[in-house]
Amino acid sequence: NPAREVLFLTSQDPRIQGDRLHLSIFDLQGRLVLEEELVGGMEHQISLELLPKGMYLLQVWEESGRMFRSKLVKEE
Repeated sequence: NPAREVLFLTSQDPRIQGDRLHLSIFDLQGRLVLEEELVGGMEHQISLELLPKGMYLLQVWEESGRMFRSKLVKEE
């Protein structure tokens, strides 16, 4: 973080290897601006090309119910 065109997500937990992940990105007003389902694997690439520069909130849910939250800064 910060990111420009692509966000790289990497997990170090081998237990999620075959899980589905649900990724949501919100602007600071709480509006959903990007949503993706990610299937399996330890690494994912998410295109940010359509998002304007600024700060966002990133949430990732695992099938098990665990959630990860982070701030995301998108640069031009």
